[in-house]
Amino acid sequence: MVTKDIEEGDVIVSLPYELFITEAAAYSDAFLGPIFRKYMLEAESTMCFFIMHQMLDPNSFWKIPISTWPSAFSTPDYFLSEELEHLVSPHRKPKLDRRLKKILNFYQALDPIFEAHPDKFQQERYSLELFTYAYSILDSRAFCVVSPHLKKLKGEFSTGKAKRRSKTGLKREPKPKALKVVEETPTPTIVQGRYANQGEDD
Repeated sequence: MVTKDIEEGDVIVSLPYELFITEAAAYSDAFLGPIFRKYMLEAESTMCFFIMHQMLDPNSFWKIPISTWPSAFSTPDYFLSEELEHLVSPHRKPKLDRRLKKILNFYQALDPIFEAHPDKFQQERYSLELFTYAYSILDSRAFCVVSPHLKKLKGEFSTGKAKRRSKTGLKREPKPKALKVVEETPTPTIVQGRYANQGEDD
């Protein structure tokens, strides 16, 4: 029950930042952080890999919220070929094809990690199927925040690293004008709860 008027700028909910699954958390991880800093993946590849790793870790800090995630999604990402034939709009399938190709590209960006650490990260466990699920989790539960620590965690970009990121297509979005923190750009973040309607099966 509302007991008073809510004014612009009033804090309604406050959550500790360390409870979120963030790119900063991925780069802070004692085990994965050095690997992420070495390969400097795009944010989506980093986040999905980190989510997969947390899902496979029975002692993950986030094991309780992870246990509440849906067992499967019913989004078009998982449609069979015969089901795709029932899409009415002629524009739907090409759009879905582009999305699936994008997911595949993000996954294939992990190949250098798999090749360098086959004993730690077996592709049978870190599969494309699990990656697609992680991407669905990211896509349905992410929102953008500004992390003032992420740039420091990643390390200063060298010219070579910046060029490699440019070639992979990662473009930095303009910093939100409403926020005063300007050290880092928005990055995908996971918090327990739904922020987009993905039509999942709970």
